[in-house]
Amino acid sequence: MAIGLLGGTFDPIHIGHLRSAEEIRERFGLDRVIFIPAGHPPHKTRRQVLAARHRFAMARLAIAQNPAFAIDDLELRKPEPSYTIDTLRAFRRDHEATEIHFILGIDAFQEFATWNKYESIFTECNLVVTTRPQYTMKSLGEILPPEMAETFRLAQDPRGARFVHPCGTAVHIVAIAFLEISSTRIREAVRAGRSIRYLVPREVEQYITMHGLYRR
Repeated sequence: MAIGLLGGTFDPIHIGHLRSAEEIRERFGLDRVIFIPAGHPPHKTRRQVLAARHRFAMARLAIAQNPAFAIDDLELRKPEPSYTIDTLRAFRRDHEATEIHFILGIDAFQEFATWNKYESIFTECNLVVTTRPQYTMKSLGEILPPEMAETFRLAQDPRGARFVHPCGTAVHIVAIAFLEISSTRIREAVRAGRSIRYLVPREVEQYITMHGLYRR
């Protein structure tokens, strides 16, 4: 079985998240994509993140119509900051025979070397890094420290650049149809009283309105 893990604050989840997940699921032949809302994300210290129960509820509503999508509250149940390496190891313990693809955007990957125990992440899963269509990367040395980047070898792959780790996992750099939608833009629109229709699923829009979220 092959699964994709898509983490994030999902504050709120939007159409861009869903479209990226579906495109990666199809391109990599994944059986399922599991959305993992972050509990206490260590990289989001500059602003207050919406309560976990609201973010989880919106994500669950957003994926309800896609049988290949699922959601897991693993990180939300942890009182301490959530680190990707711990999440991956927990999934690995529960799904030993599963091929795991961790999905993240290029902006997050730019900061990857600052993540907790980032070197160990490469041995736990494949990385699928989504980019805009015009983005190109010739070497992981553009992002990772040279001593780490040099351990990878570039391999041919019709889906995009593939850098293979000595343990057999790979970092895939994959261009997808990019939607200019961000959670920040959605929060700002709600605060300003503007419509967010077609930026988020209808059920998420209704949830935000019903609970008066993001108004200040």
